[in-house]
Amino acid sequence: MNNKLVLLALTFLIAACSSPTMVNKNSSEPVVQSKSSAPVTFEFNVPKDTRVGEQVTTTVRFVASTDLDELSMSAAPYSGIALVSGGEQVIMTGLKAGDAGELKVTLRLEDEVGYLVLHASTTNTQGKTLSKSSTIRYGTAGTATRQKLKSPLVVDGATGQKLILMPAEVVK
Repeated sequence: MNNKLVLLALTFLIAACSSPTMVNKNSSEPVVQSKSSAPVTFEFNVPKDTRVGEQVTTTVRFVASTDLDELSMSAAPYSGIALVSGGEQVIMTGLKAGDAGELKVTLRLEDEVGYLVLHASTTNTQGKTLSKSSTIRYGTAGTATRQKLKSPLVVDGATGQKLILMPAEVVK
């Protein structure tokens, strides 16, 4: 259990420096990612509408951006989900740029929103070790937010922020 807490603390510490390079193939919603120090890209599909109590399986592909001596990958539940199966650490060796490893995780959503923490650690041909951690968000709230942002009542503000126009009611 201590390893999971250390991984979680490390993930949130690293997450302060974010740059979105993860790919969620089912959504145009941005995905938060930590500082991209490890030359690895995460690719995954998240069901658009996961309900509380429902089990879902996500396959995460860890794609090497450069030649790597070793790639270590794992996934752990954080908040609002229970791990049913998968997520154990998998280690691959002798990867070339573009090679990929997969990690299949089955989880059950236990709250309206849940998070799965991904972690990759790499060692390159010079012996340098780098890591990267990210989270995947599950739940129904993400779907509602995406639908709301596609509404004609959402407009871009003068500085680029999204504004939601609210209908007014005149009270006499």
